[in-house]
Amino acid sequence: MIKNLLYTLYTLLSILKCRSFLNIPLHKESTHGKCVVIGAGPSLQETLSMSGNLIDDIPKMCVNDMVLSDEYESFKPQYYILLDPIYFSDDLSDNLRTIKNKLMDEMITKTKWNMTLYLPWSSREDNELQKICSDNSLIKIEYFNSNVVRGFKQFKFLLMKMNLGMIQAQNVLVAALFIALNIGYKEIYLLGADHSWHETITLNKENQVCVKQIHYYDDDKLRHRPFYKNPEETETFTMDELFMAWSLVFKGYHNLKQYAFYLNARIINISTKTYIDAFDRIDLKSLPKH
Repeated sequence: MIKNLLYTLYTLLSILKCRSFLNIPLHKESTHGKCVVIGAGPSLQETLSMSGNLIDDIPKMCVNDMVLSDEYESFKPQYYILLDPIYFSDDLSDNLRTIKNKLMDEMITKTKWNMTLYLPWSSREDNELQKICSDNSLIKIEYFNSNVVRGFKQFKFLLMKMNLGMIQAQNVLVAALFIALNIGYKEIYLLGADHSWHETITLNKENQVCVKQIHYYDDDKLRHRPFYKNPEETETFTMDELFMAWSLVFKGYHNLKQYAFYLNARIINISTKTYIDAFDRIDLKSLPKH
């Protein structure tokens, strides 16, 4: 009770301090429809192979590096969201700088349909990302409020519905599902959400925590790499820090389930492999054709 009261007061003070947050509307896209949020987990190919053309006519939302895959142009997502700090930091390692530049170039070149790119409000002065929009008029940018709201449940949900804040998004899929709910979708299918990173953990000879961050489009030559916590790639997670961060990812999904219920919406996880236990799961082949 006292903890929630303190969180509520802190959230209110944060909103009053950052008045610019009051001017970040998310335009409604649907009031009852369905959409698909696509993660890049290694199970995605299997899920797609089982589905045939089942999701072809459902609006799609892709995340982070999906534009670098061959499937991006066949998905033709109506929505795309970037959240990882590497896209918004000025101080990047050479490796991450290369990835960011390639992502922007590929998005500009490949996108030949109308698409909304969602970026956190804090990135609004990033001239590099603005270049995507100026170089491809089919892409429009909308900003979302990534300010985390805490406190009493009904208080939090009201602020979220007003786009004055959101659930803590430790993973981009949390933010993607949140945005899909707030732009009006009532039935959201999630796929490619394996979240099986823990299966690949190891320690190298320098006692650094290493992980294989496997995506469905990666080749078999992918190796374990130190799991860095900053865009400059100078500091790695310790084992306890890593599992704490991952616990926040899964907590975010349980908070999303409650928020979806508040909005009379539903999130369904149709990934063939997943460690997310928050959402209902059904076989992809059992979904009605559109």
